[in-house]
Amino acid sequence: MNIAVYLGSRPGNDPSFNEEAAKLGSWIARNGHVLVYGGSRVGTMGVLAQTVLSLGGKVIGVMPVFMMKNHLGAEHLTKMILTKDMSSRRVEMMKQANVWLAMPGGPGTLDEITEVISDERLGLIHGHVVIYNKDGYYDDLRNQLRKMIEMGFYSEEELAHVRFIDSLDELDSL
Repeated sequence: MNIAVYLGSRPGNDPSFNEEAAKLGSWIARNGHVLVYGGSRVGTMGVLAQTVLSLGGKVIGVMPVFMMKNHLGAEHLTKMILTKDMSSRRVEMMKQANVWLAMPGGPGTLDEITEVISDERLGLIHGHVVIYNKDGYYDDLRNQLRKMIEMGFYSEEELAHVRFIDSLDELDSL
């Protein structure tokens, strides 16, 4: 599987965020999957990519040119795809993957995974959409999606395509 992972370009204020990124990276490499991510060398993104690479796994980075010019790009990736802007980056990451996974992150992570949810709903992409709800991090997103159902803007059938997990161990059932 090619797994697009959306997560923080910052480390967060809890060391467990980096620990979970490393755990996910180990799982990806150990199972022969390919990581597709935002291409950064910093934050939990950097931890994830370096873990996959250190275990001999494959990593595809997707980064806008302006970020590369700011020296944020990771080195020694299997492949780095440069895009003109953030919108193109989101499209390219979705195109490169067949699983899309959100870990805890900031506004960019939320933006990216909600676009994945919308595109899956519209049938533009097909695969697994997974939200890692570590310690309830995405409870509010789940509640918002349920509110959308309650108000008639979304359906239970559509929400069934979005899988919230509480442990990375649940990835083994993908």
